[in-house]
Amino acid sequence: MNHHPNETNGGAVKEAGSLDLLIRSFWEKAHAASELITRLRSEQQSLTERLSRLEHEVGQLRTDLTARESELKRTRYERDQLIGSNGHERFSDEERENLKERIRELIAKINSHL
Repeated sequence: MNHHPNETNGGAVKEAGSLDLLIRSFWEKAHAASELITRLRSEQQSLTERLSRLEHEVGQLRTDLTARESELKRTRYERDQLIGSNGHERFSDEERENLKERIRELIAKINSHL
């Protein structure tokens, strides 16, 4: 054996040091990955909650829009009925102004929600 006892111990120490560095590097990378996963899960939960709130808001807006469309259809029907009967009966100026004002109010409501 041509190896001296000191050389064998020195090689083992270098190997142990390299292994220690390798384990430490692996641990740091695992820790960083764990932190990233935790942060991404938190972001996902936050985005999921935001999506839920927005979907709820969209549902409410759709309900409001449906109600306003229904009100507009009803008002148009009433207007058409009044115009259709206009040939037989005349509105007083006051009735005509009241109708115009109601239509303006409905259009303003619709515009404010769109």
